[in-house]
Amino acid sequence: MPQSTRVNQDPQTLTEPQTIRWGSKVFVVGLPKRSDKRNAMALTSSSTGFHADWGDGVNGEQISDKAVPFGIDRERLWNTNLGRTPLPSHYSWGWDLLWLGHFGEVFPELLDEDKGKVTDDAGTRYMSRKFTISDYPTVPDLDRVTGFIDSKIELPHTRWVHITCAPICTFAYALSNPGAREVLFDLSVDHLTGPFDNALAGLCKRATSSYGTLGPDEAGDRGLDTKCISVTPPIFFHHKAKGPVNTDSYIQIVAGGEIWEHGTTENIIWSARGNLRNIVAGTEMESQYD
Repeated sequence: MPQSTRVNQDPQTLTEPQTIRWGSKVFVVGLPKRSDKRNAMALTSSSTGFHADWGDGVNGEQISDKAVPFGIDRERLWNTNLGRTPLPSHYSWGWDLLWLGHFGEVFPELLDEDKGKVTDDAGTRYMSRKFTISDYPTVPDLDRVTGFIDSKIELPHTRWVHITCAPICTFAYALSNPGAREVLFDLSVDHLTGPFDNALAGLCKRATSSYGTLGPDEAGDRGLDTKCISVTPPIFFHHKAKGPVNTDSYIQIVAGGEIWEHGTTENIIWSARGNLRNIVAGTEMESQYD
């Protein structure tokens, strides 16, 4: 494991808008009728220094059965005009997918199907690689961290960059040009195995599971050798806005008129969405845990 990297960052510097540097464009997919969410995202992006291009989401019943899976996944992949010229990347092109926002995941070597693999195999060692960033100022206290990564018990205020296993939810992710082609083929042109986040995780998991195997038959299709990298705890998370709970999600319907008195963004100390009032007013950002 690489040595831990110390990070020294003044939380107050987070009040200054910074331009996102990981690629050429940021895409946001959402239902056009949810103007509340679109307005919030537009204000958040403009207030924090980046531009977002919109992709209109669709309801499943609007898609012809003959177009499934291509129709739905095409919307979820934001833009199928992939182009031919690779654009500059501040993170190099040694990756296909960066999973930056998710509900949680475990390290691949902790899965039951991977525990019995030969430990000195180069593929197994690669699977277990992770960069450990200690004393990270934007990671909450352990009792505030959500998800299901076991190692959080021992290392407070720690963030890991590691080989992707099988995250849940796609709050935010980045694709290189080759990665976009692999995802578009596997999740749309070739097949679709389930909900988008599960199918995307399945692609990464098939690639990861092939590490440390002893033969090509056992390795299977190797997930197109897609190079997926995750950040845990994530640096993006779903924001639950204050107001009626049943307006938050189309997946979880809550009856009874329950109200959230305050908005929350799990795992994010200085939430941009939660600090919009401060940003607009020109005051310092506040921790949602104070």
